[in-house]
Amino acid sequence: MTVRNGLLVWPHAKFSDGRLVVADGTWLEVIRPWTQPGARRWEHGKGWRPFVPTWFHLGTMQREIDRIHALPFPSMAKQERADAFARTLAIIPDVVRALVARFPSNHLRFVWAAARGGAYFLQLLEDHPVLALLIAERRRFGIRTPVRDLVERKRHHVLGLFGFPSTPRCARVLQRLPPSALTVRLLRALSSACHQESVIDALADLPRITRPGLALLMDPLVRAWLTPDCLIDAASALTLPDVQDLHERLTHFATEPPIPLRSVAALHWFLAYTDDCAARRITLSTTTLLAPPLVPGIETPELRIMPLRTTGELLRETLLLQHCAITHEQEARLGKRFFYAIHAPGLRATLSIKRTKKGLVISDLRGRNNKRVPNHIWKAMREWMATTTDDRSSDWTSPRRSRIVVP
Repeated sequence: MTVRNGLLVWPHAKFSDGRLVVADGTWLEVIRPWTQPGARRWEHGKGWRPFVPTWFHLGTMQREIDRIHALPFPSMAKQERADAFARTLAIIPDVVRALVARFPSNHLRFVWAAARGGAYFLQLLEDHPVLALLIAERRRFGIRTPVRDLVERKRHHVLGLFGFPSTPRCARVLQRLPPSALTVRLLRALSSACHQESVIDALADLPRITRPGLALLMDPLVRAWLTPDCLIDAASALTLPDVQDLHERLTHFATEPPIPLRSVAALHWFLAYTDDCAARRITLSTTTLLAPPLVPGIETPELRIMPLRTTGELLRETLLLQHCAITHEQEARLGKRFFYAIHAPGLRATLSIKRTKKGLVISDLRGRNNKRVPNHIWKAMREWMATTTDDRSSDWTSPRRSRIVVP
């Protein structure tokens, strides 16, 4: 404690004999960061107990030193705090501080493990951050083996102790994880996820692993809807609540087979579309039948015109081509509008046919992202309509009399 003019002054901070002492009123903490690593805390009414201070962060302590030194007239307590922190950081070797500063938390555990593990642990800090964090926080995983013994074992054997697959490939994949993304909570989830071979394959392709990225990989439904390129981009673009929200939406709107969303832009389009459905109070069931098409489709080597018969097929077509066909779902159920999927060499489009007082007319013909379709597709549609008029339906108007609206 500090005594000035016969009065106790709080807070108190001091570094001496390799110990950082921090106190404030009813508690006192003594931390040995490097020599004889350890920490104890005393509280009024509880006495002494071992503990690990969560506030011990190299970056935070350095920023506190800089902040106090920048003050024009710092108080004595603040000056003592800055001096104590500066001397604490100075006792830790520069190479250790540089390696530990890359991690977001658990700095004191890393420093203690470096003091006990020596050069072997420094090597892990540099080229295998996951193993370094696991060994530093080994007690939280129920491991009591000393640091010195763990760092001398083979790396994939150490991973096996912590619940990861004990394979060299798993050790190589986890070696790519950046220190800035690592937390104990992340590694706990990762230890179970890595037992799925598909997750290991995806982890090998991701340039950076985050908790949202891991949540994407661990969710089979979400993983089935995202292409590998989209998964890589989404892992860095989405937050964890975004991934949970995406899972709920896909559970409600899922179609079989899954629709491959090929980019983050397509993913955001899907999220915006489902928001629009919620705003319009549109409740979709992918098994709902649409009105039977009045005319059948055709299938030739050059052109396929396939009627969409359920809400799920219409939703799939909408998401695949990223247009607004699904917003006419009610008309399609009532038989006021009919949709067809157009498959041509190098082209995908959606045809909308509307029932009017004068008969059936082409309402719209659009490609991906509402792009115009080539003239030869329009010509093929006219020929198909003419053939259908002659052979199949008296309710179908002739293409000469039909209102063909060119987008």
